[in-house]
Amino acid sequence: MTENQNKHAIVFGCTGINGWALVNQLLCGYPAIGAFGKVTAISNRPFNLDDTKWPYEDGKNGLQVISGIDLLVEDIVSLQAILSERVPSVETVSHIYFAAYRESQDDPEECRMNKQMLDVSVQTIEKLSSCLQFVTLITGTKIGVAPFGNANCIAQSTGIFLSFYREIEGPGARVPFIGSEAGWTLLSTDSNQDIIAQLCIFASLQPKDKVHGQTFNIGDNSVPLSWSTRWPLLAAYFGLEGTGPSKDSVTPAQYIDRHWTEFQTLCRERGLREDVIYRSIRNTGSKGKTTVMDFDRHLDLGRARALGFNKELSTEDSWYMAFDRLRNAKLLF
Repeated sequence: MTENQNKHAIVFGCTGINGWALVNQLLCGYPAIGAFGKVTAISNRPFNLDDTKWPYEDGKNGLQVISGIDLLVEDIVSLQAILSERVPSVETVSHIYFAAYRESQDDPEECRMNKQMLDVSVQTIEKLSSCLQFVTLITGTKIGVAPFGNANCIAQSTGIFLSFYREIEGPGARVPFIGSEAGWTLLSTDSNQDIIAQLCIFASLQPKDKVHGQTFNIGDNSVPLSWSTRWPLLAAYFGLEGTGPSKDSVTPAQYIDRHWTEFQTLCRERGLREDVIYRSIRNTGSKGKTTVMDFDRHLDLGRARALGFNKELSTEDSWYMAFDRLRNAKLLF
């Protein structure tokens, strides 16, 4: 058995934006075909494997999916028993990619839950596998898609709004920015889910002395941009003209409420996933919405570049990739 065939990646939180992308990149052969012999995708929620759109081949690329695993347990003994029973070859896990997350309206409780899930999960795999080499925690800003819907997915909520706006107002319509005057000009860095996943995998295959205990930022490119640049590009994907904020600006939820009958009719006629679309637009749980921030939020990519990770994406490539995936998942009009 080759060294790569011995590599066994386990992705906790595989149905979220980052977790989905990690599994997808591993199965697509990043950074090379056969880099990992086995990929285990762990989720709490049950799901249909076909809905993921992952390039799996009935186990030929080493994928095994385990759903219904609640990581919010009190101790490693409980989780150890569950993973020992349900995860084949758990004793060979070499790389942990932790992307699981649990939300709460209570900030301290949210911190407690997520720290507990991380601690218990890593300690459990340490007990079960003597092959463990690397642990990666993924958190923070991201642009991408979770095929099952995600309350904190700005690409999803933005794409749904713009695609529906075009259906109602027609191609070429002017669509005012949905954020604030301050948010229109402030700078931020986009981070595509594929680039995040690729950096995580890339870093996990580097020598220990280069990455152990380190934190890395990653973004589509090193030049931050404002919504005054970004919004027209996003609107153009849908055949619209993106303009600045105005007195006519409305939130996506307000706009859909005004056109509720048309919304339901279009979802039904086109076989769209109305429940997921509606939750995305009505979501009030996401924190730090980029469109309404009143401070710059750009990232220093120096450490990633020093490590040798230099991939970049244009704004169009990054967001249009997300929109294409949303269409494929029947989440856009």
